[in-house]
Amino acid sequence: MDLAIFSLIEEAIRNKFGCEAEQIVPLGGGFSGTPIFKFFVKSQLWVVRGWPYSKESQNKIDNWSKVAIYLDRSVAELHPWFERSPIPCPETWSESDSRNSLALPLGDQFWTLTKWVPGEPLQTRDVAYEFVLGYVKQLAGLHRVTREMSYSRDLSNGLIERRELLNDLESNLTEIAFSCSQHPLGGDLAQFVIQCNERFRIWSSAINRLARRTCDVHWIMRDLWRENLLVDADKRWVYAVDIGASRMDWPALDFIRLVGSMLAPMSDRGVRGIWQDLFDAYNSVNPYSDLPQADDLRAIHEMSTAISIVYWYKKKIERNVDPKLRDSGISRMRELLKTFFVSNV
Repeated sequence: MDLAIFSLIEEAIRNKFGCEAEQIVPLGGGFSGTPIFKFFVKSQLWVVRGWPYSKESQNKIDNWSKVAIYLDRSVAELHPWFERSPIPCPETWSESDSRNSLALPLGDQFWTLTKWVPGEPLQTRDVAYEFVLGYVKQLAGLHRVTREMSYSRDLSNGLIERRELLNDLESNLTEIAFSCSQHPLGGDLAQFVIQCNERFRIWSSAINRLARRTCDVHWIMRDLWRENLLVDADKRWVYAVDIGASRMDWPALDFIRLVGSMLAPMSDRGVRGIWQDLFDAYNSVNPYSDLPQADDLRAIHEMSTAISIVYWYKKKIERNVDPKLRDSGISRMRELLKTFFVSNV
């Protein structure tokens, strides 16, 4: 972190609260490397998060704020799935009502401010089918409320993007097949290439069909995977964090991301049966459900996982990537490969 930017953040905190922060501690920014800090002011714990300096970021922050405020006002509608809004609400940096009071421009980034929320990231060891069944019903309840806030019928940008990435996948698989022998996960990657080639036609058929149809589009989190889910002592989902990927898109993408990130620990139940059971559970809660059939959900998950594995493989071989990010990328690839193989059983 640039010391000059750090000083500007300290000054912004003083201007907001009228006193010095008791402690400012950098947090790991996850796989994206997003700069995040936590600090205390008058015994309250807060979080400052950096965003790319762009119009897109401003729009995301603005939409995030509107959704969080709407959910705060819709607690009755969220019951019994949540006791409170599961989305932390960004705070203003000043008393102004202007949009920039949520997104503070400092250096080459915007910065948002939120209160620290309780809960612990869901760990693989704590994933169990009965918990995931509850998370899916909670997600369906959340989607039910966010759709009622605002929605349209449109094509899914997320599916269109995946279709474009799938077009590049064949050449990337050829590259991996020729170069993976020296990779720490070389054996798994070789098997990954074989299974991708076996499933490619199924993925292509599903994505080409789904990307051409109109669907419900409303605010979704998009990166709703296991570690972005904060749970309480009873493993009930209480908050979702890391809203950086959120946007208006097809809610099925949240379902696919959530379920797909927890498949490996539940594989003893049979993967195809899991998708169908959770599909039924989601539909039982959300009367607006626009999910495709369970086999299509599974195909999009497999394809998305394959695309993510290719992404992290390329990060591993880039020379200018920070070694810590490279190591975390290998760890992420290992989990993704396990999930991919489980899904293809």
